[in-house]
Amino acid sequence: MCCVEDTVTSQCEDNIDVQCVDVRDYHLAYKDDLVNTINIPLPYLKRYYKEINRKTVHLIGRDEQEISRSAHFLKRKGYRISGSTIQ
Repeated sequence: MCCVEDTVTSQCEDNIDVQCVDVRDYHLAYKDDLVNTINIPLPYLKRYYKEINRKTVHLIGRDEQEISRSAHFLKRKGYRISGSTIQ
């Protein structure tokens, strides 16, 4: 898991145009201290997606289905998905 966190951290810190969005539940996401990442769990995404500041997004999720559903929703709202990480 160390390598995954390093990849996510470099993706979020190095690129100021990309907003990292963690769509995992709060009780899973708080364990990982990821810099420049906002946590909006998938069930709350419809209500809080406007808090995403940048139009290019890197998704962090617990499985492929969670990331896929989040990406589909955000694409419909005009966001561009630059990548994803399963964590």
